[in-house]
Amino acid sequence: MSGVTQYDHLETERRGPVLIVRLANESARNSLSTEMRFSLRTVVREIEDDRSIRSIYLCGKGKSFCSGGDLRMLTDASAPWAVHRRFRTTSSTRKGSRWRSNSPKARRK
Repeated sequence: MSGVTQYDHLETERRGPVLIVRLANESARNSLSTEMRFSLRTVVREIEDDRSIRSIYLCGKGKSFCSGGDLRMLTDASAPWAVHRRFRTTSSTRKGSRWRSNSPKARRK
């Protein structure tokens, strides 16, 4: 890696033994979107075996370093039906699971 490399919501720049990783999603205050997390993973995998990189400097572009999780992404991922389907899929793989419903149910006592 040399010069500036662009990824989804991420930039990297090599300066000698230092790799600068810049979060670059200013409009969302550098929130950790799915794309940014995948880009970070890609960068880490690319540099894993590069012994010439002695340090990594992580910074944010714009006024904010990072505002945390991307709330829009979290809202979409927390939609009731999507959560229900994920739960049903993971719980139905367990042996002896009785959860087989295609829609959420509430039981009164």
